[in-house]
Amino acid sequence: MEGDFKEKYGRILISTLGHVDHGKSTLVKALTGVDPDRLPEEKILDGTTDLGFAFFKANNGKLYGFIDVPGHRDYIKNLITGILNAHFYILVVDAQEGVMPQTIEHTEIVKCLNLKHGLVVVSKIDLVSEQKVKEIKEEIELLYSNYNLESIPIVAVSFTHNIGIEELKNKLSECLNKTPPYVSNSKEFILAVMRGFSVQGRGTVITGPVVKGRIKVGDVVYSEAGKSVIREINIFKESVDVTFSGVTTALNLPDIEVNNARRGIVIRGGEGPEFITSRKCLVLLKHSEKIKKYLKKKTFSIIIFMLTYNHPAKLIFLKHFNDFSICKVIFDAFYDMYSQALFICYSKDLKELLGGGNILYTNISKLKNKKPITSFVENFDYDSYTASPIEYLVLNLSSQFGWVSFDNLDILLNTTDYRNILKDNTNFIISDSKVVNIKAVSERIVGYLQNYHTHNPYMHGLKAKDFSVYLQLPYEIVKQILQNMVDMKKLSTYLDFYFLPDFKIKQDNTISNELQKVKKLFLENSFITYSKSEIENIFQGNKKALLVFEKLMVEGEIIHIGDNRWISKEGVERIKEILYKNKSRFICGFSPKDLKPLLGDLSRKHLIPILEYMDKIKVTKRQGEKRFIT
Repeated sequence: MEGDFKEKYGRILISTLGHVDHGKSTLVKALTGVDPDRLPEEKILDGTTDLGFAFFKANNGKLYGFIDVPGHRDYIKNLITGILNAHFYILVVDAQEGVMPQTIEHTEIVKCLNLKHGLVVVSKIDLVSEQKVKEIKEEIELLYSNYNLESIPIVAVSFTHNIGIEELKNKLSECLNKTPPYVSNSKEFILAVMRGFSVQGRGTVITGPVVKGRIKVGDVVYSEAGKSVIREINIFKESVDVTFSGVTTALNLPDIEVNNARRGIVIRGGEGPEFITSRKCLVLLKHSEKIKKYLKKKTFSIIIFMLTYNHPAKLIFLKHFNDFSICKVIFDAFYDMYSQALFICYSKDLKELLGGGNILYTNISKLKNKKPITSFVENFDYDSYTASPIEYLVLNLSSQFGWVSFDNLDILLNTTDYRNILKDNTNFIISDSKVVNIKAVSERIVGYLQNYHTHNPYMHGLKAKDFSVYLQLPYEIVKQILQNMVDMKKLSTYLDFYFLPDFKIKQDNTISNELQKVKKLFLENSFITYSKSEIENIFQGNKKALLVFEKLMVEGEIIHIGDNRWISKEGVERIKEILYKNKSRFICGFSPKDLKPLLGDLSRKHLIPILEYMDKIKVTKRQGEKRFIT
């Protein structure tokens, strides 16, 4: 199914950029045959006022969607919406006017959003000399050089006289063929709504780019506008059964009221969160030229553009780097967003581009412990983040405890993509409900043992179950990490104990003497059980005797049989031996009274806990008033 989709659709959305009246919509019409100035009010104004859609059939036979972007300053909101959702751009420059203010601004947006694939078209060359065209090309190359952008192909055309159009189509086909398709393997589906309208007999139809995943006819989707089953899917005027990321798609959602299907809402489906809104988020903001005068401020008002919406917000600088900052954004209300979503921000009067970048964490106000966020800001490493954003973010959140729960990640990233992305990552183990950071857990184990060895110099170390309780992690995962640490010689092991390689049990004559005394007590009275308080009384509060008692407990030389009572390991083995020797004698079962003479006429204080322990370890099985030897 997806194979057929890849063969037909290029899965790259194209945005046209450029100063007002430089020929963006004319370019789209020349390449696609579709006039994007489709609305009645657009025809009256003779310019693009709302987003137009068309598609280009490249030489490889694949279809690529256009998002035509308006150039009028009054319609900047539409302009940003188009660029934010594009994977390839065509910058149009009028040969008569050359580089203009919006040409520069759009180039800066390209840099802020890290758009690497594009093409420049110099239009209206029939109105100027060849020398002028050459000068305009040099001007464009200088512009790109000033913004440290890689140079991209430049094609000169005249739409009026059909000059260079075939060359443009070939060059565009060539560039698109070299551009990686926008393929999202996410198990969640996200569509950013650009338009909503009603079709008679079908109900509400919404259109917009598929940002993540896939969806098919009959699936259920969610949004703040409501819940609906998908009745029909349409791509480039063709009805299909399924749609994937990288194309503009129309969904027929009959259960949603058309008045609620406005631009800016997000349609979700698949295995992701149904609908989680956020008001406060952490962002990485790449600076524009005009932001410099704002950098000394702590906070100021902005307009932020994300997906297909734009809203007022407050920007709070947390830390500045060379050409970017880590900031907190507080919106005027709650909106749907997710980690790694792109954004652009302007001054509140929309006159100055301030920069753009990525959402890092959403819903940061719901994080009870703010230490991971503080640590993230203080230690942020741009290169590590850009190399693997989701991994970097999860590593940060899991660094304190060694793990982070799915619940927290779902809220702070507002996406479940991390589960798919990290499942084969050797830095993590994915449990049923947590992402475990192996390095951080290993560091906590070392720290825990260092502290334990300091306060318990006479003890071997700790068992896997002790670490499991301390780390709040499943026993099997802890065992796996401990074994890895042993293999890497970060830990040593003896019997079931783990300890640091350089640790040696402290030797002390007094401890050795007390050890012999406690052992003697248990061995001379091998069927007698003792509580900790009884040991304390016997040895008159001797701290070293109590320490030895703890040591024997940890090492398994004395066994806890329940009811806060302990017996020697040898005693347990002797009792088991006596029971098995008398199995035929007790073929019809036995009572505590029957066993009592075989164990030296033990009182019930000792006998009952022993029998209950034998039941627990399945040496005996109680049925009513009698027990049977298994």
